[in-house]
Amino acid sequence: MQKVHVQYIDGETDQMLRQDDLDGYTDETIPYSTAEGIKKFEGDGYELFKDNFPAGEKFDNDDTNDQFYTVIFKHHRENVDPNHSSADGTKGTKTLTETVHYKYANGTKAAEDQTAQVTFTRNGVLDDVTGIVAWGKWNEASQSYKALTSPTIAGYAPSEAVVKRSSNSDAEQGPTLTVIYTADA
Repeated sequence: MQKVHVQYIDGETDQMLRQDDLDGYTDETIPYSTAEGIKKFEGDGYELFKDNFPAGEKFDNDDTNDQFYTVIFKHHRENVDPNHSSADGTKGTKTLTETVHYKYANGTKAAEDQTAQVTFTRNGVLDDVTGIVAWGKWNEASQSYKALTSPTIAGYAPSEAVVKRSSNSDAEQGPTLTVIYTADA
């Protein structure tokens, strides 16, 4: 009795995905096709790289060595836009919010807070097997928040009449600033 092993391999990780074992007699045609296995793994996000099992292959006459054949896959990848989420929780968009507090010199609230936002986006390449996106660079290295004009309060001068800041794409959160109002002379 001759033995044949057909191994389905992830060519990027060298992980064996499946092995089909077959028995038969010398010079018999091996009753096997890789079509079903290939279709199954393509449905899991793989692309066929190389099918080393020839159609019509026969069992050999070597009782001491089994026959081995491999079907090798690579991961299918596709470009994705910023709206796609990665399996590892990363995203292609990031919105940062700048918050400006307005206070008197004694620490009490002088006016309602104002906020401004900037949004960074990036494209990526999705690995259909792992679901993880390899993200590219953010669309811009830095952006400026909208200028926020400090409210006018009679008898007081703000430490900044207009708050204008920028943010870098490597920031994890926007700045929080405080404008202090001091009494006019």
